Amino acid sequence: MAKKAKKIKLKSHKGTQKVLNVRDIGGWKVSKSNKYINQNLIYRCGRLHSGSNIEITNEGIQAFQELGIKTEIDLRYSGENSIRSESVIPNVSFKSCPLDFHFDYLSAEINQASIRSVFEIFADKTNYPVIFHCSIGTDRTGLIAFLLNGLLGVEVDDLVRGHLALS
Repeated sequence: MAKKAKKIKLKSHKGTQKVLNVRDIGGWKVSKSNKYINQNLIYRCGRLHSGSNIEITNEGIQAFQELGIKTEIDLRYSGENSIRSESVIPNVSFKSCPLDFHFDYLSAEINQASIRSVFEIFADKTNYPVIFHCSIGTDRTGLIAFLLNGLLGVEVDDLVRGHLALS
């Protein structure tokens, strides 16, 4: 049986209460090493807005600015919530990489280009810190967090535990 990884706790983000599932995806132990995934680089959450309805508070926007967020990735598809073309967080680059949950996430051709785009964004160090989200921050957001941490060497048991914690 694999040893349980120690998840480093994310500090509370004041003002983000209206945004669901705000979490730093770092902090997981890397398999067969004494290293941990770096924190304060990639955050996941639920939607920051629904069309013109901004759901994050001014304090939440300030909290994300204090984290230094440079890039927002929206995983919602266009028919879902009147998607915006810019971030609600000032001076943050906005990227739409829609994953349509009506199809199988990984095998549907419609989703493959978006998943590739998300990882191209992650591959560019000038985009960090990054925040990515879908509607409630569990399924599509969880998939991306699962894949990324898996590629970084997190044990499968920990990946599943992290995914189930929010689903």
